[in-house]
Amino acid sequence: MKTFVEILKGAIIGIANVIPGVSGGTMAVVMNIYDKLIDAIDNIFVHPIKAIKSIWVYIVGVILGICSSVMGISYLLANYEIETTALFVGLIIGALPLVIGQIKGEKIKSIDIILFVAMMMIVILLPFLSLIGTSGVVNTNPILMLVIGIIAAITMVVPGVSGSMILMTIGYYDSITTMVDNAIKAIINLNITEFFSNFIVLLPFAIGVFAGIIFAAKLIKWLLAKYNKTVHWAILGLVASSPFAIIMNLDLSLLNVKTLAISVITFLIGYKIASLFSKVE
Repeated sequence: MKTFVEILKGAIIGIANVIPGVSGGTMAVVMNIYDKLIDAIDNIFVHPIKAIKSIWVYIVGVILGICSSVMGISYLLANYEIETTALFVGLIIGALPLVIGQIKGEKIKSIDIILFVAMMMIVILLPFLSLIGTSGVVNTNPILMLVIGIIAAITMVVPGVSGSMILMTIGYYDSITTMVDNAIKAIINLNITEFFSNFIVLLPFAIGVFAGIIFAAKLIKWLLAKYNKTVHWAILGLVASSPFAIIMNLDLSLLNVKTLAISVITFLIGYKIASLFSKVE
């Protein structure tokens, strides 16, 4: 049962990484496994077996979450955007007490407040930047795909910042998700030619994602070691402002009484799930 719960946590992080406006890093904080993931990634080259052993359940969950979300979440967002997003907002708000607990009772410094406010402003303003993005991509130069992968990975690791939103901002989200979707369908249909035609283009991007995650994890691990409380204040600012960024990214013209009622239910489900995870931890 415990293994299933841990895989489920990873799946939620994987799904969140695919949805524009929702942060995988935030979901890792919500599931209370952020520090554990950062620590394992930081030690991946020093103690690879130990590192992989400690987080393999989350890796399996993330892969399952990404694969299912690329094929399924796109449908839910296209048809039930507000209801689906409300679930993630519920998860975030339900886990805020857990994040606050990391700094509760500590003396507050001016730098803590400054970083808290600065991180909130960054997340709240980020959706407005996505308005300049364009869907589709023509240039799939391997070097460019590598750089984009690094940028996406760094933003995926930082709580409150959506890697998918960054991809949308620079105009690569639709192209990359379409290629991933095509590659998965090619595997299911045993179409090797179709799979490799997408895989070759995605490979530099995947390498960039791996390199970016390692770099970001090491940086955050160093910051946590030297400025633990201040970093947690920054993370709190990122997480607390995430619901605002997510809601601003929605098409609220779709809102009606039925949608609102279902959204309230999915929000409460997300809130309850996060609360249960917090209690278990």
